[in-house]
Amino acid sequence: YFAVQIHDVFKNGRYKVLNKLGFGGFSTIWAAQDNLDDKIVSLKVIRAKESSSNRELAILQRIQESTLQHPGRDHVVQLLDHFYEEQFGRKNLFIVLEFLGPSVYSVLQERLDLPFSQQLSRQLLLAVDYLQSLGIAHGGK
Repeated sequence: YFAVQIHDVFKNGRYKVLNKLGFGGFSTIWAAQDNLDDKIVSLKVIRAKESSSNRELAILQRIQESTLQHPGRDHVVQLLDHFYEEQFGRKNLFIVLEFLGPSVYSVLQERLDLPFSQQLSRQLLLAVDYLQSLGIAHGGK
């Protein structure tokens, strides 16, 4: 894993780490200030071993490059940037994503009424249909 601390800056000072959002088996996710675009972003730091030929980056780039007009596009996270940083002789991939806010799980803990559930289900189905139209999700039409 790449050692990251709050207030660290990356990509020539463009991204300043604000807070840790979470972690998984292959990455850690941080909230960061994008000093160029003046907004908060999610900075996903991929473990060095998983950084080369990263499948997640390839999928996010495919979504980013798509010109397909589809209502589900608004419900799929967007890649904003990516770059590599080296530490201790190992290169780590940094994926910059739009900042989305609380997790679906935490929202559902506070609000689970029928209209909200219907809206959430509609958005999820639109997102999956969009991904399928790009050849990312499995299934046939």
